[in-house]
Amino acid sequence: MEEQVTAIAAVHQSVTSAPVWIFGWSSGGNFALAYPLSFPERVKGLLLVEPALYAIYPPEEKLPEVERMQIRSFSYDQPVVITWCPSCVFLMLERGSGQPLAEKRLPNVPWKGRKIAMPHPLVDLLSPPYRCIAFDRLGFGRSAHLDRDTTVEEQVTAIAAVHQSVTSAPVWIFGWSSGGNFALAYTLSFPERVKGLLLVEPALYAIYPPEEKPPEVERMRNVAMPLFQHGQAEKGWYEFLDAVFGPQHWASDHPPLTEKQLEQVRSFGYDQPVVITWCPSATELHQLTLPVLILEGDQSPLVLRNICHLLGRQLMNATVVTLEGQDHEMPYAAPKLVAEQVTTFISECESKT
Repeated sequence: MEEQVTAIAAVHQSVTSAPVWIFGWSSGGNFALAYPLSFPERVKGLLLVEPALYAIYPPEEKLPEVERMQIRSFSYDQPVVITWCPSCVFLMLERGSGQPLAEKRLPNVPWKGRKIAMPHPLVDLLSPPYRCIAFDRLGFGRSAHLDRDTTVEEQVTAIAAVHQSVTSAPVWIFGWSSGGNFALAYTLSFPERVKGLLLVEPALYAIYPPEEKPPEVERMRNVAMPLFQHGQAEKGWYEFLDAVFGPQHWASDHPPLTEKQLEQVRSFGYDQPVVITWCPSATELHQLTLPVLILEGDQSPLVLRNICHLLGRQLMNATVVTLEGQDHEMPYAAPKLVAEQVTTFISECESKT
C-alpha cells in the first residue's frame, strides 16, 4: 500500500502542488482512498466507482467470495502492452473524455510531458484485457519536439524511461511504421524486459540488401531527405508520400499544410535519416528468440510488404500475417481487426509457457 501511495504522490507532485480531486475505480479506489488518508491536505475530494475494499467486511460477515479470493492464488500481474505510433497522444493511466485531468510529466522521462488526450482506437480496444501505456515518441505529437536528427539510442533511452516509470516487469511492445523500428531496437537492447514484439509494417528500409534496394528507398534517401535537411519540409513530405505510396495517395491540388501540420512534418523529417539507414545485422536478428507478430496489409505498397517478409525470415520466432483489404493505415482504419490479431497472438504465446 505504501508503494502505491508513494507512486501516486510522485505523479501528483510532478504535476502540481495544489490540492486535487482524485478518482479511483475498483482496486484503484482502494489506493485513491489510501492517498487522502495519508495526505488529506493534498486532496479536495474523492471520486470512487465500486472500490474493491473487501477488507471492510467485519470478520463475522465475511462473504464466501472474499474468502475464496484469499484462498486461491490470484495474480495481479496483468499483461502490459506498451504501444506507440507517431501520432499517439495519450496515456491510458488517465483515460477519459473531455478535458484532460492535468498536465503530466512522468518521473525520469527525458522529455517534456504534455496534456493527455483521447485514446488511439487500437489501444482503446486493447485496454479492456490489457493495461496499455501509450505515449508520443520523442519528437512527435505532444512530446518535446526536436531541432535535429534523432538517433536510435535516443529513442531507445526514451522508451526505457517510460517503461521503467510504469513497471519493472517485462512487457509486450507494439510498434507501427517507423515506430516499429524503435520497438525492435528497444527489444534488441533489452530483451529481458520484453515478452514479445507486435509490429505493423515496420519501416525498416535498410533491411534490403544493397543490390536489391528499391527505387522508392533511393528516392526517399536522395530526394525527400535532402529537402527536409534544407528546410523544405512540405516538399520533402510530399516527395516521401509519392515515393512510398504513389501520387494517387494525395491530391495534386492539396492545400498548403497548416503550421500545426508543418510542425509534425518537421518532426517526421528529423526521424527519417535514422529510419532509412538503421537496421540490425542478420546475426542480431537471428539471436532474437522472443515471439514476434508482423502484420501486413495486402493493399499496402510492396516496399513495406517486402520488409515484413524479409524481417520475418531473419527472425527465429516470427509470424507474418496478411490482412485482406487492409493497407498501411490499418491501426486507424481497422483497429478491431488489428486488436483481434494482437490478442490472439499473445494468448497463443502465453498458452505455450
